[in-house]
Amino acid sequence: ECGLILEYDDLTQEQQRTKPRMANRFNIFQNKTTFTANLATLLFLVIATIQSCIACGLVPISIIWGGSQTDLTKKLRLASIVAAVILVSMAWVIRTRAGLITSFSLRSSSKSIRISSWIVTFYMALNTVGNFLSTNVFERYGFGCMTAILFICCWVVSSSSPSPLENENGYETFA
Repeated sequence: ECGLILEYDDLTQEQQRTKPRMANRFNIFQNKTTFTANLATLLFLVIATIQSCIACGLVPISIIWGGSQTDLTKKLRLASIVAAVILVSMAWVIRTRAGLITSFSLRSSSKSIRISSWIVTFYMALNTVGNFLSTNVFERYGFGCMTAILFICCWVVSSSSPSPLENENGYETFA
């Protein structure tokens, strides 16, 4: 491990009590599910940012829609905004399934989150096929590679067992 190494005896009792929990919260490589959920989140946010930039006119519309569109119309602008919102929602579903978000009383093992994560996974599989079949170079190689990685990450997270969560007393429980 990198960084400052502290001897356990040098820590105060409060630090000793909270050290294991604090270390787990900030370690993105804690386990394969956490790592892949974080990687998926990053890629979802990158693609959502690209869609937002397209909607704002900062990136040419020709990099999506198979390169068939050259003018950014109001409908295409709206479609990019909706796509960005959907991508952020997908990131939320995958993070919740991985146990990294426990909001709205949903747990990683809840039926709606499990089904939603598989829907996201299936969608990313279809999206990957569509991107690789595109004649647009950016869509084929740029988005194709990103969505292929997203598909693998979503598959790993969706097929994972429920992740341990900490209850209010700091003990791990399973969702």
